[in-house]
Amino acid sequence: MHALDSAVGETRTAALVLRQHLSGRIMRPYADTVVTNSEEALGPVQASFGSVDPPTRADDKLRDDVGGLLSDAGDALATARIALRTHDAPGMRKSIGELGSLADRMEQLSERLS
Repeated sequence: MHALDSAVGETRTAALVLRQHLSGRIMRPYADTVVTNSEEALGPVQASFGSVDPPTRADDKLRDDVGGLLSDAGDALATARIALRTHDAPGMRKSIGELGSLADRMEQLSERLS
């Protein structure tokens, strides 16, 4: 599913950049740009997915599951951005784990739907 695949890419990108920033491999301004871009890129994905009505009542749960994951990913990206901007290293480490976990869950659901 395209929406999930896009969200997986954005969450994995943000997690990678946070990891690289914490290890001193990239500077905070670049990390901030990438994480912010990932967060902003997810917005239209959420909006596009949310604007489509499920074709049948049986698809309501699937829509809720995907929509919930996309919403959680948006929240996690916002939390990561805030942690990065406030120089909150423990918060960034926590965000890396949350983003990775969400990406795994979205990837698994996308594979089941393929």
